[in-house]
Amino acid sequence: MVIERGAICWAEPQGPGPGARFPVLVVQAGLCVFLLVMTAGLTYEAASLLPGTCRWPLTYYVRWLTFTDSWIALPVAVMFCFLMGRWLWYPRSQA
Repeated sequence: MVIERGAICWAEPQGPGPGARFPVLVVQAGLCVFLLVMTAGLTYEAASLLPGTCRWPLTYYVRWLTFTDSWIALPVAVMFCFLMGRWLWYPRSQA
């Protein structure tokens, strides 16, 4: 949206500038690392739930955190849900 001489005009969206490739790569690398960490966590969770395993699942630590320090667990859970919602809810194209 552009305001010119008191009138509001809708400007056509501009493409990325010449130096916009590096931030895109950084965001993509960060998403890949995040998804790898999430995959490792889910793998650990699945392996720890197998019978005969003496490791605690990650969900036990989350339950313990909410039981002991619920005022810390709530903002962390809200932030996690917000970030997952923003990254996984891909916007529809404007075509």
